[in-house]
Amino acid sequence: MTTEPGTDPLTDKATGLQEIHTTDDHGVELSLRPGRRTGEGLVVADGGCVRHDGYWDAYAWSSS
Repeated sequence: MTTEPGTDPLTDKATGLQEIHTTDDHGVELSLRPGRRTGEGLVVADGGCVRHDGYWDAYAWSSS
């Protein structure tokens, strides 16, 4: 697992936020990073021929 400074995908400028990256046992690259809107997260799983982008609202999510 690694972390690196995040960049805006449109402007390529630093956001000041961190992104987390890792690769699972099957070679699927996983990342967790801030989304485009405040409070939004972006989860990306890229396995080569299969790709999924998932979004969630951090304020609506509950662990209970």
